[in-house]
Amino acid sequence: MRVLLFVGLPLLLAACTPDTPAVEEQEASQQTEVTFTSEIAGTEVTAIQTVGGEVQMGLTDEVLYIGLTDQVAKDVESGLDEAEAEGGLGGFIAGAVSNAVVGALTTPVQIPLSDVQDVRYEDGRLQIDFEGDNSTVDLEVDDEPIDQQFDPDDAQRFADAFHELTGR
Repeated sequence: MRVLLFVGLPLLLAACTPDTPAVEEQEASQQTEVTFTSEIAGTEVTAIQTVGGEVQMGLTDEVLYIGLTDQVAKDVESGLDEAEAEGGLGGFIAGAVSNAVVGALTTPVQIPLSDVQDVRYEDGRLQIDFEGDNSTVDLEVDDEPIDQQFDPDDAQRFADAFHELTGR
């Protein structure tokens, strides 16, 4: 069941943010733009992982990003490779979806810093507020909200780095 949760992470993150309108409409609507690409935009400032090491959240001089850690993605890829090696219908299905799933797992969600109003560690949670809308990152790993799974010192350091970088 854990694999299904990780496989659903990119889709779940996408569902937690509003749809991105066409470029000409985007300025008018001021909705949060979310990018899925394996290359992280900008220069790395800081990154933290959940206490269990499943999810990484990072900050560059251009974006805030969140995604599965490399080790988790490798573990899932290994599990898919094993299913593919079994042969038969299950192996065929696993082979057909393996590349797409691995690509989705290794693709972090990127949110431009201009769309992030505030990052703070408060009441045991790493909270992220977005500009212009009420979008939140509502994500769970092992049935626990992701914003509660960071070490308090790491979460505070991340929030401080955001404030120092943005001047907000």
